Amino acid sequence: MQIAQMIEALAGSGPLNVVWGAGCSYAGPEGERTLISELRFNHQQKVSKPQEIHQALLNLTPEKRLSATRKYGVDWAHVCLAELLRTGRVARVLTTNFDDGILKGITVAGILPELYDRHFPELSKSATPCIYSLGETGSTEVAGLIERGAQIGPWLIVGSSGHHFGLANALRSVPRFEHALYWAGYLAEATPEPVQELFTSERNAHFLTGFDAASLMAYLVRGLGEFPPAFIAKNCTAVAKTPGEQLYRWIHPASDGVYRIRDSFLNKARQVLTGAGALRGEAYETAVAEGIWNWENYLRWSPGIGHAAASSLRTLAEKQTPREAQRLLAKALAFQADPPTEDLSAVLHAAELARVYLHLARYRTGPSAAQLFAKGEAALAVAPNALPGYGSAEWAKLLAAWAGQEQDSQSMAIFERAREKFREVCTINPKLEPRFEYAQALLHAASWADRDHALEWLSEARELAQGDQPGVLQFLGILSLVRARKDLLRTAELVAEAARHFQRAIELLPPAAGDLLGCWAAALGELAMERQGREALQFYAAADQKFRESEAAGRETRALRKNWSSVLLREARERGGPPELWDRARRQAERADEIDPGSGAYNLACIAAESGDGAAVEAHLVRSAEHGQIMPLSHIRRDINFQTLLGEPWFEQLLTDLFCYDPHNFA
Repeated sequence: MQIAQMIEALAGSGPLNVVWGAGCSYAGPEGERTLISELRFNHQQKVSKPQEIHQALLNLTPEKRLSATRKYGVDWAHVCLAELLRTGRVARVLTTNFDDGILKGITVAGILPELYDRHFPELSKSATPCIYSLGETGSTEVAGLIERGAQIGPWLIVGSSGHHFGLANALRSVPRFEHALYWAGYLAEATPEPVQELFTSERNAHFLTGFDAASLMAYLVRGLGEFPPAFIAKNCTAVAKTPGEQLYRWIHPASDGVYRIRDSFLNKARQVLTGAGALRGEAYETAVAEGIWNWENYLRWSPGIGHAAASSLRTLAEKQTPREAQRLLAKALAFQADPPTEDLSAVLHAAELARVYLHLARYRTGPSAAQLFAKGEAALAVAPNALPGYGSAEWAKLLAAWAGQEQDSQSMAIFERAREKFREVCTINPKLEPRFEYAQALLHAASWADRDHALEWLSEARELAQGDQPGVLQFLGILSLVRARKDLLRTAELVAEAARHFQRAIELLPPAAGDLLGCWAAALGELAMERQGREALQFYAAADQKFRESEAAGRETRALRKNWSSVLLREARERGGPPELWDRARRQAERADEIDPGSGAYNLACIAAESGDGAAVEAHLVRSAEHGQIMPLSHIRRDINFQTLLGEPWFEQLLTDLFCYDPHNFA
């Protein structure tokens, strides 16, 4: 058959289905010999014939496959295929190749066809345009797809010998291709032996000779569209002396620029997702969709760094409603669906998976939360030890968060496992930073533990946090006041000890006096909440005085206003609700909300709950959620201010509306 006849037939038919063989990547015997040499000497594969190339590549990890084949850059075959995909002349591409030539072509063309590389729908049900990446798929599945999809449109076989994946048998099993089958041989070579009997008029199957993949695809684009494609021609407007030189001038910038385009996906993804946090409504949705699209493009090039894409979505989720956060985190998990094989990437992958599951657990309680924490732990358990201490540090943080969030009968055992992991990290890296992280975890756990465990953990934290730096002194001041909450007989001594630590920190760092005083005040307020009667009121008064000193120091922060509001509303409860205290608590929460939208809304909901104003409770919790400031679900259910509302149908429905998201998306 002549190519002019094929183009004439295709011009009046539906879009093509293309089987893209190895000859499109390493064209001709010379390309095959080069790749065989690469596989034998650089990757120690036993390969001597072209028929053995695919299995040799299959023996390698995905990263090494790309390393072996990436030198076969974008050429006219890939560019023209991309143009036919872009214009709708090609609907589906089925390829068993491992190189990234098609990816380079569609990158330059600026399109993102659907990619199927794990689960393969029937061809009749696929998106269009799309690419079936079948390199690791068995011959039975490949043949079945072709047999069942034989009549969905015309077929073009390019760069194939017919020896692999049951292709020849699949095609011979079709009595007739209603929309025609075209097989392009390589230059003047004879019809491949496996398909010599395929090409008959009864089957409507045709064999073309005289072309390699690049020239064939260029003829197709010339006959069915515009050659050269506009996205290629724009790179070079100079007129060359010969056609060959002109072709080179067109393709060379595309080949050089493909990596620049690839990197632009990464930069754009990070840029738009970072900016999306400040947006709302349609502008936000557009930015998120653009960021995800750019990440999807980039991950086709670098599939082993899904953890980087997941991290950018998790960071954005921090300031979103629980429902939107879970949608973003579900996508973050999808980005990490394929674990990398390289050890360093595998460690980073596992650590990010654990962070995503930890974040998701904030929106669950009980067994549902435990399941998510357990998934994070399971990811870390199988990670290689390529970064000594790194995986253990993430593991320790996850376990500590798990124990503190649920605070149930399993919390002690879970936190003991966290301590083991923290100690592993401190043994590997005995510097201050990991020891201080462990000390902070011990301090936090002491706040919910029973007296004996709390005192034990606080003593260990005290030994870990050594030094005269302002940050360490601030920590020691808080530690002394937490210890005072647990050790009733030493309260006065420990309060005085805390004062010495805070005062010394202020002497060393006067510009931070406002923040340090605010922290001191909040810790005194927590102590007051643990006491009753006259003693409680004394500590509330001391906390209030420190808040006033912090305010006088000129530091107007969200933390100051929010913490002050929290202490005032608890004092109001303790004293039976003097209106003046409730008003002060409300004003401080409102001021926090002015500084950072949503940050005071949770406290305003607590105040509304005390007055029985259900509508205000709902409005403030919704606002808190809208700005990503709402407390974890387990905290809300433990909060003393909401105890009278638990079980109320309207309140339970509110929590469902705020937090519920289809768990099948991530669990």
